[in-house]
Amino acid sequence: MAATAITAGTISRTGTAYQALAACDATNGNTVPNSGQVFLELSNTDTSAHTVTVAIPGTVDGVASPGRQISLAASAHGLYGPFPLAVYGPTLTFTADSNLVKVAAYQLSLS
Repeated sequence: MAATAITAGTISRTGTAYQALAACDATNGNTVPNSGQVFLELSNTDTSAHTVTVAIPGTVDGVASPGRQISLAASAHGLYGPFPLAVYGPTLTFTADSNLVKVAAYQLSLS
């Protein structure tokens, strides 16, 4: 099954409302278009630690990257990013190890 797409809110000088946090798709992963200025808001609603893996497409010397590991302590909440296009590509793909991790995405206004 395909990864679950999420939409990024745009942060601008005129203000941006917080996006509603949604449960990560721990089975299929999630995707969001990546402008190179994308941030993820991650919230661990569990009493146990969890990990979110952000995919790094391609290979280096024939070896696939394990991806960027974001460790979230119990009840942790924070912003992570940005994710440069040259490393993460035009679609940011990430997978949490539990659907108790909630996510919202934001991108900086490019104008």
